[in-house]
Amino acid sequence: MFQNLLEKLWKNTIFRRFFVILFSSMAMLGTAGACAFPGGSLGSQTVYGVLKRDPGVRQDGFVKANAVKLNSGEILGQGLSPLSTLKIFQVNNQILYALTQEKGLFKTNDGGITWERIYILSLGDDVDTGIALNDRLVIVDFDVDRNLGQVIYAAVVEDRVSKVFRSLDSGRTFSEIYTEVQNQDQIGFVRVDPVNTNNIFVAIEKGALLKSIDGGNTWQKIRSFRDTPVGMGFVPEFGQIFFVLFETQGLAVSKDLGQTWNLQALSKSESQIGERQPRDGLDISFNEALTFGRYEKIVPVTAGIDFDYKEKKLISRNVQQGWLLIADRQMWFSEDINTDFRKLILPSQAEQFDLYDIAPDPQSGLSRIYVSINDKLFTTTNRGQSWDTREKINIVDGQIGNISQILIDTNNTEIMYLGLVDKNARRSGGFLSF
Repeated sequence: MFQNLLEKLWKNTIFRRFFVILFSSMAMLGTAGACAFPGGSLGSQTVYGVLKRDPGVRQDGFVKANAVKLNSGEILGQGLSPLSTLKIFQVNNQILYALTQEKGLFKTNDGGITWERIYILSLGDDVDTGIALNDRLVIVDFDVDRNLGQVIYAAVVEDRVSKVFRSLDSGRTFSEIYTEVQNQDQIGFVRVDPVNTNNIFVAIEKGALLKSIDGGNTWQKIRSFRDTPVGMGFVPEFGQIFFVLFETQGLAVSKDLGQTWNLQALSKSESQIGERQPRDGLDISFNEALTFGRYEKIVPVTAGIDFDYKEKKLISRNVQQGWLLIADRQMWFSEDINTDFRKLILPSQAEQFDLYDIAPDPQSGLSRIYVSINDKLFTTTNRGQSWDTREKINIVDGQIGNISQILIDTNNTEIMYLGLVDKNARRSGGFLSF
C-alpha cells in the first residue's frame, strides 16, 4: 500500500520536482562543511570550472585544471568542476585568478595545477560560520594591479548593498574601501589603470562612473551616462585609451582618464568576403552603413604592440591593431573604431548557437581569431572566410559547459585557458544570466 502511494506521488510533477530540489539541497549541505564549497564526485555531471591547453602536458587537446586545495590542506581533485567560471585573469605564467558564480574568487600559483579559494571576509575562529558569511556575498567583478600582482580590487554585493574591497596581500586579507549609498545601484565593473595603478574606475549599472586617484582611498563621481555599461577597460597601446561600452549607445572613449569623452555609436557595413555561410533570420541587407542595436563585448587587438607598463611607454610598435566586437548576436571587426565594422561570418546559423566570447591571438592578432559558440571552440586565420571547426577540446569523460571566456597566454600562445559555465547561462547585454 505504501509502495502504491509512493508511485502515485512520483507521477505527480510537483512532488517529483520538490523531491529533487530537497535531495540536491541536502547533498550540497552535506558537502559544504567538509569541502568549503559544493564538490566531490561529479559522476556523469557536466564539467565546468577551467580547462587548460598546454602542449607540454597534452598535445591534442585540453585538460581539466580544476583541483582545489581546501582549508584543511586536502586536495579536492575536481573542486572547480561544479562551479561556473565567469572570468579568468592572468598575472604571469603561474599566477591566475578565477571568478566563479557560486563560490567567488580562486587563485592558482602554479598555472592551474591547484587553486585555493580567496575569502573576502575573514573566516575568523569559527571557520564554518566564516565560510557561510562569504557564501552570501556575490562577487560581480574584480581586477588586479598588473605591475604589483598582489593588489586585488573586488566589486561585491553584500545584502543587496554594492561595495568595493581591496587586498594588498594577494587575497589573504581584504578591507572595504567603498560602499554605494544607493542600495538599488549595483556595481558592474572595477578596473585598474595599468599605467598608473593609483587610478581605479568603477562603473555603476545605471551609468555612473566613479574614480579614485589614490588606490581606492577616496572616490569621486566623474560622469553619469544614460545607459547600462556592458564593458570597460584600458588600452595604453592605443594612446592611453580608456573606454566604456554601453548596451545601446555604443562606445565612450576618453584619452584623459575620464575628464572628457567621445561617445559614438559604432557603424557596420557589408562583409568584404560576402555571405558564404547559410543565411539566417538575423542577416540584414547592407545598402548603407548602419548602427548596431545591442552591444555585448568589445576587444582591442594589440598584437605587435609591446607596452612597458613599469616604464609607462611603448617599447615596440609592429602594429596590427584593431577591434573585435560582439553585437546583435554576431561578430564584427574593424581596424579603427572610426571606420565601419565588418561582419565575421560564423561557422553556424545564428539561431542555433549562443556566442559567448571572442579572442584574438596576442601575437598574430586579426590573423588568428578564436570564438566560443556554446561548448565549441572555433578558429579563423582569414577573418572569417573559412573556419577550423575540428574538435579542439577532446574531453572524453563527460560533456563540458559552455565556454564563457577564452584566455590566451601572451608569452606562449600555445597555452590557453577556457572558463566554463552552466549551459543554461545566457548573455543579457554584456553579462551572463543564470
